[in-house]
Amino acid sequence: MLKRHFVIAQLSATAGILSLMTACGTSPNAMAPMTSPQTLAPKQPVADAVPGKIVVKLKNGMTTQSVNGLMHIQSIEGLNNTSLYSVQSGETVEAALAKLRKDPNVVYAEPDYRYHAYDYHAKATVNDPKFSQLWGIQKIQAPAAWDITTGDPNVVVAVVDTGVDYNHPDLQGQVIKGPDFANNDNDPMDDQGHGSHVAGTIAAIGNNGTGVVGIAYKTKILAIKVL
Repeated sequence: MLKRHFVIAQLSATAGILSLMTACGTSPNAMAPMTSPQTLAPKQPVADAVPGKIVVKLKNGMTTQSVNGLMHIQSIEGLNNTSLYSVQSGETVEAALAKLRKDPNVVYAEPDYRYHAYDYHAKATVNDPKFSQLWGIQKIQAPAAWDITTGDPNVVVAVVDTGVDYNHPDLQGQVIKGPDFANNDNDPMDDQGHGSHVAGTIAAIGNNGTGVVGIAYKTKILAIKVL
């Protein structure tokens, strides 16, 4: 009995965290996991350029004012004899670069690129009708994660709460029945609603045209009723 209570105490810590997550969710009747995850293809870093700005490296011995037709903005720390310049009004960056690349005093000239890690937008979608109401799931950008994984049925998350409605359309097949310590039996059916809400936020079935979708909707729930 002592060992059982110790396990429940450990699981309750997880449940407490998960319960906090539901503060941004919806009611237990607004629940639902998804289709197979799309493969996230590796992407190369991408860049855009700051309008009207050019980075120029000059040969040693040349001063920053040696660049005709450009306004010196600042030297670039850590890059010897390299500075940021602004093109003249009415001249394009492309035209200025063409001139600079013919200048024997210029080592290189290029646009002032701003690099980003990925040019990536989530592609995963679900057909659960109340998905648009799930502020929390959209706030954490769950669809971007779903492009990589939608959860693993071999992973079981314990919900130590008021039980779980394992007959709910968005939870059927997702729930493993644990003990009911409130009634001293083995039927952890939810008679209050909060535990089902938590379970739905975690693993409600996605793309079943019903209710909502869980964060890791292929994950399993272990229902343990203590309230």
